[in-house]
Amino acid sequence: MSFVIKIEGVKYTWDPTKSTPDWPKPADEMRQVVIRLKKYNVEKIIDFGCGRARNAGLLATNFSRVYLVEVQKNMSLVKAWMQKYNYPQCTAFEWEVFKKAKIRADACLLSCVLHTLPNSNLRKQIISTIRSKLTNRGLVAFITPAHDSKYREKHLKDSKVEGDGVVRLFSDKTFSFYKNYEWEEFLEFINEVGLRMCEKIPGDHRYIALACPKAKEVVTG
Repeated sequence: MSFVIKIEGVKYTWDPTKSTPDWPKPADEMRQVVIRLKKYNVEKIIDFGCGRARNAGLLATNFSRVYLVEVQKNMSLVKAWMQKYNYPQCTAFEWEVFKKAKIRADACLLSCVLHTLPNSNLRKQIISTIRSKLTNRGLVAFITPAHDSKYREKHLKDSKVEGDGVVRLFSDKTFSFYKNYEWEEFLEFINEVGLRMCEKIPGDHRYIALACPKAKEVVTG
């Protein structure tokens, strides 16, 4: 997964590992997301952009199959987690391998992922690929920060506006990206990628939502 921008004559390569904090524990909202997913009889789930697999243990104790997806740079962290905890229901995929994998899941989790993707077409491409790995009524669970404190005005002296977000440039010629979604814009994106809102879960400074192809056709248990 490669993306390059050019600023002031210098080329920078997107490094998705620099866009989000490297927390070892599950996101605070994850338990509520898991409870909601179980209501929809989810058994197999994709954790897209799983980082160091911080949510994987919680997912593995609640679902029969967990597919962990990450960029190549982070795969050593994912594999180290798998070796340490040895959950047989977990399988790890590097992004390019995942695109070709013949799997079918009931849901996909994107926890702190959507806002780090530096291009609208890339976001749509990723959602399209994810949906190709889901059942016809597969759910997509979003946890998306809004107004992240790291990207407030007083912290933006080393940042630049690029596209529909903000980039931070690093000395190794890489960059991180942050897009601040407003709620209406978030809903518009979900609609653009062929999804509909099923549930909005209350959260502080984050949009937490379950989306599906046709909400009226999803049957809860």
